[in-house]
Formats: sequence, C-alpha cells, structure tokens
Amino acid sequence: ADRPDRIPLSYSQERLWFIDQLQGSVQYHIPAVLRLDGRLDVDALSRSLKAVVGRHESLRTVYRQEGGVAYQEVLPMDDWEMRVAADVGSLDKMVEELVSLPFSLTEDYMLRAELVRESAEGHVLIVVMHHIASDGWSLPILIKEVAALYRSHVSGDSPRGLSTLPIQYADYAIWQRSHISGEYLSGELSYWEGRLKGTAPLSLPTDRPRSSVRSVTGSRTGLDLDVALVARLKEFCSAHGSTPYMTLLSIFKLLLSRYSGQRDICVGSPVANRTRSEVSDLVGFFVNTLALRSDVDPSLDFLSYQSRVRSMLLSAYEHQQAPFEKIVEHVVSDRDTGRSPLFQVMFTMDDDQVAASDLRLGDVSISRHEGYGVGATTKFDLTLGAIDDRDGMRLELEYSTALFDRGTMDRFL
Repeated sequence: ADRPDRIPLSYSQERLWFIDQLQGSVQYHIPAVLRLDGRLDVDALSRSLKAVVGRHESLRTVYRQEGGVAYQEVLPMDDWEMRVAADVGSLDKMVEELVSLPFSLTEDYMLRAELVRESAEGHVLIVVMHHIASDGWSLPILIKEVAALYRSHVSGDSPRGLSTLPIQYADYAIWQRSHISGEYLSGELSYWEGRLKGTAPLSLPTDRPRSSVRSVTGSRTGLDLDVALVARLKEFCSAHGSTPYMTLLSIFKLLLSRYSGQRDICVGSPVANRTRSEVSDLVGFFVNTLALRSDVDPSLDFLSYQSRVRSMLLSAYEHQQAPFEKIVEHVVSDRDTGRSPLFQVMFTMDDDQVAASDLRLGDVSISRHEGYGVGATTKFDLTLGAIDDRDGMRLELEYSTALFDRGTMDRFL
C-alpha cells in the first residue's frame, strides 16, 4: 500500500495499545524457551535472528501517538542485538524476569532474545515477542527462518526457502482499515449482535470473591492424555464427522455448564485469521477471537448436542473477519471491570509445531526447554489449551490465582 505519514494500527493492535496505556500488557508477552544441543556458532545465530528482524517489520515497529491516536513507526534493524549470558545462576528465575520485563511500545523492538551458555555444547535461547507484533502462528515462522538463515551463514550458501515477503504487516493494517469497514463491517456486526446480545457472565464457583477490578496474576497446571486415549478420541471424531477441536470444545462447555449450573455458555477461542496467502509466512498479529455461544441442553444425547456445537462453529467461521474489538464495542453496552467482556473462559487447540518439529541449526538440535515456570499472568478467568503432538495430547490450564487455588484447578482438569 501507499503508506501515509501516520500508518494506522490494525484493530487488534489498537485494542492492545489501549490496554497497555491503561494497565500495562505483560500478560500479552509470547515467550519461547528453546534448548540448543550441539556445537553452536553464536555469531551465526545472532546474525540469523537479526536478519529475521530485518525481514519482518512488525518486530521492529514502535507505536507513537498524536492527539490520542496511535500510529506505527518502523525502526531500522541496525540497533537490534541478541544478548549472551554465561553464568546466570537460576535459569528459571532468569526466564521469569525476562518474560515479565515490560516492553515499552514507544521505544523497544518487539522481539527480545537472550542466549544462555550452560556448557560448550549446551545453550538455552530465551525469546520473547509482544503480542502486538506477533501471534502463536508466528513463532514457528520465526524458528524456521532462523534455522534456514543459520544454515546458510554456517555453510556460506545463500539462504534457501526464504522468498521475498510480498507485503508487510503495515500493508495489512492499511488494507484492513479500508476493507473491513462501512457496509461490510456493519453486516458482520449485525450477525454477531444476533448471536451474542444478552450474553450472561459465566458464574463459576471460585475459591475467593471476585474483585471489582480484574487481576492479571495467574498460574498454570496441566494433564497429559496418553496416546491410546487420544487415538480413541480421534477414532470417535472420524466416525462422527467432527474434529478433536469440536469434540473437546463440546466437552469443555459441558463441564462449564455442570460447574456453573448455566445452560447458555459462551467461550472465547482464537482463529488464525490468515485467510489470504500473502500473510501466511508473515510474523504479525493476525489472530482474531471468536465468542462461541451455544446452549447446553441436558435433554439431548451427546451426538445431537455436539452436532449443534458444530453448526454454531461453522457459522462463526463464516464471519471470522469481524474484529473482536469491534464486536465488543457494538454488542456490549455495560462494561464490568471485574470481568472480560462476552466471555471469561478461553479454549485453544494447537499442534505443538515447535516441540514436534525436527528443525536443526546445522548440527545443533532444537527442542522446547521444559520445566520453566512461565505463566505468571492470565488474560481470562480460565484458559484451557489442548496441545496435540506425537506423544499424545497435553491439556494446559491457565487460571487466575485471584479466583482459584491450584487444587481446584487440578480437580477441574
């Protein structure tokens, strides 16, 4: 696009910018802690990460304001650098500090990277991106590109498989502002108003009374489902024309209904929102949130109930481009500062593209470093994530510690 002097923020970025202005945004940090085993060329890794920052403008964009209106400004890549640490004492403590260190949206690059040297052939790479510049889809892109660039730096060859990016995130933001507007946006918002008007808050029993101001302090717990159980789940889905996502969402809504005593259940869930091929390989904040409202009717058998959930989902997908922040503005008249609007519980499902990949930095293997305690914040009362990989499936439950105790959450899982 022809770029104006003041490049607008996308709708999602604008909402995050407002949140950051009001209360900070550490709950919107996206961390990855990766173990690198093998003889690492530190300079090649640093150059590779810097090249990725150069390729993707979103990672070097800051957010200024004029007259209360935010705009994007793209920084040069020259001043970005990966930090290297040798003796760090407690790795977990270092990870927590780096992940919880706030970004300055007006000054900082939106990617931080620190390499910890544990031995001659053992390193840990801590990467933190801000959600205003990235999303869950972006992390595998980052890792794949770093791996390709690293191999080329070590071998001296030109990078293979990294085509020129056809657009940058700023182009998408300008397109979104012009395309998802006017009559088209009005029609989409009318659909969501019909689906969501009058949505009641979910009243889960809590271990402590809810405060008038929502806390972002959180923790997480998890449960592993074994390969045999996951195989049975997938056989069930195949036999009944559903997906594991649809089935698990149906079960989750049933559980929420049992705990709350409510039948009308609304759960938030993200969609990648990368419906155009031009953005498929771009680091940026494309993900949109769908508010999925449906009735849990105890008179139905499970298959009939799941069929209703499936129909609701397919309808929602047809209207997925309506920005969630615009839906909230259009549908919610009275905001409760103690609850997130429209839903208080989120459900996500992902393939663990990082842990399940066989990516390598030359002779160096990459794996997710387990055991670190990231998860000290939460955006909602509960977020249930299902992570599907070749070793089975893991359920991760992120929860508000202002409301729930760990024992309650373990029983919930």
